[in-house]
Amino acid sequence: MAVSSSPRASQPGAGRARSDQVADIADALVRALGRRGVEPGKARFIIDVVLAIHRRAMPRWLAEPDTTLSRFMTQAAAELRETVTLPAPTAG
Repeated sequence: MAVSSSPRASQPGAGRARSDQVADIADALVRALGRRGVEPGKARFIIDVVLAIHRRAMPRWLAEPDTTLSRFMTQAAAELRETVTLPAPTAG
């Protein structure tokens, strides 16, 4: 059996604590968008999408720290856009 050197592996509650922290941050961002006039359901949707993009970009950035996180966020957003966008109709 492989032994992980990750501090999280030795702390069973660490993953849950991180999940709770992310949820708290997401809730705070939803409230902040609400103060700017964004409807709560739309604000939650926006934050969920941003967090999904961030989860996709972060490992790439950690693997390639000489590239900006912004570049990987843009790349992940483009991947999402490509995935959910219908192809243009073809003439024929």
